[in-house]
Amino acid sequence: MAVQKLYDFIWDVFCDWYIEL
Repeated sequence: MAVQKLYDFIWDVFCDWYIEL
């Protein structure tokens, strides 16, 4: 499902951003 892929992508970006804090 496209929504699931979009959610996974956003979550990956968020995790990367959060870790870099």
